[in-house]
Amino acid sequence: HAMQQVVRTPDCTLLYTDTDSLIFSHPTDNCPLQLGPHLGEFTDEYPDFNILEYCSGGAKQYGLKMEKKNEPRCEPVYVLKVRGMTLNWDAINNQGMRYEKFKEKVFNFD
Repeated sequence: HAMQQVVRTPDCTLLYTDTDSLIFSHPTDNCPLQLGPHLGEFTDEYPDFNILEYCSGGAKQYGLKMEKKNEPRCEPVYVLKVRGMTLNWDAINNQGMRYEKFKEKVFNFD
């Protein structure tokens, strides 16, 4: 039902779905879903950010490049999720799994 609401709303694009989540783009003042704080309701996981880029390597693995809404043109903020884990400081800084590397691997898969 939620996926249908997104794809049927003008100027919205469904990017990713999982069992209990959706990632989609929508015009600033036209979110097609009712959001709420209670169990079973959809929430905006990053309400203070605009998503600049989205990249997915398949089911349960995606990256987001974001900027703070109140600080346009600031340094981007990145999120990488792989199989339900948000990659931690060690994976990002010591092991080199950064958003750009993830994106490169997705687009250059042989």
